[in-house]
Amino acid sequence: VSQSRYGSGGTERATIRSNGGIANYSANNVNLSDERTKKYIKDAGSYLYKICAIPVRTFLYKDQTDDQLNLGVIAQEVEAVAPELVDVSGFGETPEDGVPLKAIYQTDLVYALMKSIQELKAEVDSLKAQLNNGA
Repeated sequence: VSQSRYGSGGTERATIRSNGGIANYSANNVNLSDERTKKYIKDAGSYLYKICAIPVRTFLYKDQTDDQLNLGVIAQEVEAVAPELVDVSGFGETPEDGVPLKAIYQTDLVYALMKSIQELKAEVDSLKAQLNNGA
């Protein structure tokens, strides 16, 4: 298994694995989120039913050399439900069919999951209130 290791002073802090995965010492990745960098801010619409419609799959990559299953989604299946979560601009080399490879906006998917949890909580709170009023 080929890996590239990064660190200083003999201490490994990050590894880029041959399967394209990244392992790092601390989950300290950040995305710029300061309000001062944004405009046209409004609440997102519902994501609960979209998220529930996206199948979660296990799979092997075609060029994968081990048999460890990966867990994830298929970009085309996500695109059918929530195209805003899919990058269609191309990833890596374009295959022979001329159609660029599709990728998932992973951070946006996390926020869609967060929105779905908020929606579920609102439903639970509503059901609790109905039970309390009827008790």
